[in-house]
Amino acid sequence: MRHAARRRTGPPVVALLAVLASAVLVAAAVVVTGVVSSSTSEAVPRYASADAPVASPEDPLDVPRGPDGLDMLRAFDEARSRAWAEGDPAALERLYAPGSAAGAADVAMLTRYAERGLRVEGLRTQVLSAEVRRATPVRRVLAVTDRVVGGAVTDGQTSEALPVDAATTHRMTWRLVDGDWLLTSVR
Repeated sequence: MRHAARRRTGPPVVALLAVLASAVLVAAAVVVTGVVSSSTSEAVPRYASADAPVASPEDPLDVPRGPDGLDMLRAFDEARSRAWAEGDPAALERLYAPGSAAGAADVAMLTRYAERGLRVEGLRTQVLSAEVRRATPVRRVLAVTDRVVGGAVTDGQTSEALPVDAATTHRMTWRLVDGDWLLTSVR
C-alpha cells in the first residue's frame, strides 16, 4: 500500500517545463525580431566607407550616384583658391549653400581682405584623408583631415607666405542644389 500512495510527478512536471521553455523561446524570438527590425529601420547607417555608398532614406534600394568625396573636395578647394586669389566674395559665396554659416564666415573674411586690397594667391590645402560617411542622392557627409600647405597674402607690391597649418579633422556636409554640390556646414 505504501507503494500505491506515492504521487506521480513525472509527466505533468515535464509538460509544465516544456510549456515554460516554449514560452521563453517565443518571447526571445519576439524580442530579437523587434530589436533587429528597429535597428534596420534606418535606411542609412551612421557611418559608411567611400567604397560603399549607403542607400538613401528616400529610397532604401537606390544606391546614390555622384562624385566621390575626394572629387568634391578637390573641386571645392580649387574654386575656393581661385576666389581668394581674385578677391571675389561672390564667387566664393557660390560654393556654399544658402544659409551656410561656414560660407558666411569665409565670405566675410575674404571681404575684409579685399577691402584692404589683399588677396591670397596660391592657396593650397593638403588632404590627408577624406571619407564619405553618409551619402544620399542629394546629400554627402565627409570626414576630412587636411591642412593649409601653401599660399601667400599679397597687396600687389609685397607678399607674405601663409604659415603651414596643423592638420585638423572636419565633418563637411554637402547638398545638391540646382545640379551643384554646395557646402552647407563644416564642423
